[in-house]
Amino acid sequence: MVEKMFAKWIKSSNEFEVISATKALFLKSAKGNARLVTSPKEKGTLFDVETDLQVLPITGRLIKNKGIRAPNYFAYYKGEDSPLKGVSHQIEWSMELQLFMQVFEGIDKFQIEEWDKLPIFVIPKHMKIFERVSTRFGTVILKFLVEIDHTLPYSQSYRYNQRIGLEFVFSSLPNPQKLVGLSELGIPVFQVQAKLSEWTKRDYDEITDENFEEIKEELIKTFQNRNYRLQGKFVNSINTTPENKEKYETLKSYEEQLEYLEKQKNLKVESINKAKNEYQDTQDLIAQEKIKLDEYKSKNKYYEKLESDNSSLTNKLINANSKLETANDKLKRVNNAGLFKRIFKNW
Repeated sequence: MVEKMFAKWIKSSNEFEVISATKALFLKSAKGNARLVTSPKEKGTLFDVETDLQVLPITGRLIKNKGIRAPNYFAYYKGEDSPLKGVSHQIEWSMELQLFMQVFEGIDKFQIEEWDKLPIFVIPKHMKIFERVSTRFGTVILKFLVEIDHTLPYSQSYRYNQRIGLEFVFSSLPNPQKLVGLSELGIPVFQVQAKLSEWTKRDYDEITDENFEEIKEELIKTFQNRNYRLQGKFVNSINTTPENKEKYETLKSYEEQLEYLEKQKNLKVESINKAKNEYQDTQDLIAQEKIKLDEYKSKNKYYEKLESDNSSLTNKLINANSKLETANDKLKRVNNAGLFKRIFKNW
């Protein structure tokens, strides 16, 4: 049998709060100003969520090899037992359920996500645990009635009438008629595929008394601080009340306009960035062509100098050839002249 970790604390004739055994033990202590009474039984103010029998908080046993305690829980007073033995419960108590109840009891924010839809951030105003809701088909005990402070997108809060019921797949849902009754009251019920994160499963094979608190702290970090979503679906019709429907449609219209403008802005930014990149590419191309042109000019000057030098050498060669031809002509005339003419240079 799994011990129950939650009970109703009756504060007055018309006010109660569902609290955990840990909170009950604190409130009972000197640090909690002893605001909670369990003895004698007649003055006790703690009652079982389902049976309304009186209960008292019990400190979890010490796990010697780890130096930690098992989770605190509630027990019936001596000589009493649950009248629901062998009867179907509205709440199927299990370690998994109680773990997730403790995780979400004081959570600051979380995300819900339906298949193929954008996730929605929920920032709760109040997480009402094991809330009893009266419908025309009877009373329903919701695991959580989440009173919403706001959502992201903001309009969704009004679509849900600023509250949703939160259920878990490892616990049974209210019967179909009661789901209809909740819808008529404007309470959409979101059924969550509550499961341990992959890294939690890697470190812990199963939930036990020994690792309960460790897993709880890990899951609080997972759902509150990491981008981890509660995946599931709404299991009844979302019946937005007329006053909230007007607010929802107005805000939704603004959000759609904002989304459109945001897309337009991003397209313009993308276009500007593309133009900048094209401009930069053109600048880079111009710079490369300029380098090529400078190289060409440098080579051209070299070839022009070579051509000039070649022209000068050609002229010198022509002059040298001319002088050589002149010398050859003279030599021929000398050779052809007689000895007498050569002596007197008469040739």
